[in-house]
Amino acid sequence: MAKYFILLWLVAGKAFGGQNPDSEWLGCVVDLHLPRFGPIARAARSSGEIVSKIRLGASGEVAGVEFVGGEEGHRVEIASYLKESKFSPKCARRAVEIRFRFEVIGAPIDYPFSWVAFEAPNRFVIYTRPINAILEPAQKNNPTQKQ
Repeated sequence: MAKYFILLWLVAGKAFGGQNPDSEWLGCVVDLHLPRFGPIARAARSSGEIVSKIRLGASGEVAGVEFVGGEEGHRVEIASYLKESKFSPKCARRAVEIRFRFEVIGAPIDYPFSWVAFEAPNRFVIYTRPINAILEPAQKNNPTQKQ
């Protein structure tokens, strides 16, 4: 009977507020810089998911970032932002995994912006709209076009 109680206690602890290894990284964050669909990522012109494995240094600084999947443009964008992030010294020398998904959605616009959504336990989705086709200078200055 006692071992069933212990098993139930362990399962209930995980299900109802116990430590979840997937969300423990949140307690390590002091200042998390999130990527946007900047010029480098936008040049990749693709959607996709990237897993970032962040190695923390002795004082919680980002010591290195490794990636699984994704386009090079997205990886460069993520790395440049994550290197500016700060983590708690209590998490020194740990590895933290954060997933990023880039998505291009909606109709094209002239000046696309990006926005970020969080999906538990460790995924950020970075959205943008596609950019309208840019006219070549020769097309802009065409005297036969009405202005």
